[in-house]
Order: sequence, then C-alpha cells, then structure tokens
Amino acid sequence: MGDKVEFLVEDLEARLSPEALKGLAADLKAVFAHHLQAERILLLTGRDARGRLWLRVVAVLKGTRPPGEGGPGPG
Repeated sequence: MGDKVEFLVEDLEARLSPEALKGLAADLKAVFAHHLQAERILLLTGRDARGRLWLRVVAVLKGTRPPGEGGPGPG
C-alpha cells in the first residue's frame, strides 16, 4: 500500500455508547475526506486481546500507490 494516514482510538466502550461510536467514526471519516486528498478511507473496528474495542481510520492518499498496484507511483 502507498502512503497513508492512520488514526487509532482504543478502549472506546468505557467512554462511548455504540451510537456515539458510530457518530465518531462518521465524523472522523468526514474530516479525513475534507482535509486529505485520499483515494480511499477505511474504517476498521475490532477488539484487542483483552476484549477492548478499538477504531482505526486509514486514509490511503491519492497518487501514492506503487507501480503494479493499480496506479502510478509518486512523482
């Protein structure tokens, strides 16, 4: 994968309801879309080994894929 920007939030259940978590994910995706020239923005959630919920937002930046991965490389 080419250049990317990632944001990780851990141990969310202690602080946010499921509805608030969905809202946070949507807000973070919108901020990434507005401020970054992203080819794609991914929202990932899961649980760590201790069962704590996490959210990761990953923005794959435009024009940064290496040759052979569906697009031109940088420069």
